[in-house]
Amino acid sequence: MIHSRPRRSAAFAGAALIALIAGLAPLEGLAQAVPATGRIAGRVVDQSTGRPMASVRIAVVGKAGVVESDLDGRFRTPPLEVGTYNVRAALIGFKPVQLDSIKVTAGQTTAVTLALEVAPVQLEELTVASDAPKRISSSAGLLAAQQNAMAVVDGISAETISRTADSDA
Repeated sequence: MIHSRPRRSAAFAGAALIALIAGLAPLEGLAQAVPATGRIAGRVVDQSTGRPMASVRIAVVGKAGVVESDLDGRFRTPPLEVGTYNVRAALIGFKPVQLDSIKVTAGQTTAVTLALEVAPVQLEELTVASDAPKRISSSAGLLAAQQNAMAVVDGISAETISRTADSDA
């Protein structure tokens, strides 16, 4: 006996196609819910020499997180939603720089150059005063100093030196 597969009707195929399209409809909504993003990238240089600067901290104002420039002075932000941003760069010993109104477009990387100017750090006068350490002349005093020291120390007391043949050392 020969078995044949039952033929499916065109109505059944149409219903299956409609079910497939209906199943994909929510996925289409998810694709539209993801915001368009772009990035800001560029280079940080010394304004006076034009040389690239490493380890400069770059922040997008109003956004969490900071990126640092690499050895060639280059940096790249994480993905940002389409819009206008301010970027700030700072390094100790240099005046901070901020670029305003940088436009981020969908799927694009906006290139910028940040030039930092030297700003010498002026410290106030500092005076350091110290008392001369107490002279330990006895063996018992030397032993107490060794026990109270933060690191391993060794020494010879004046009392021990006076008992040797080289007492004038």
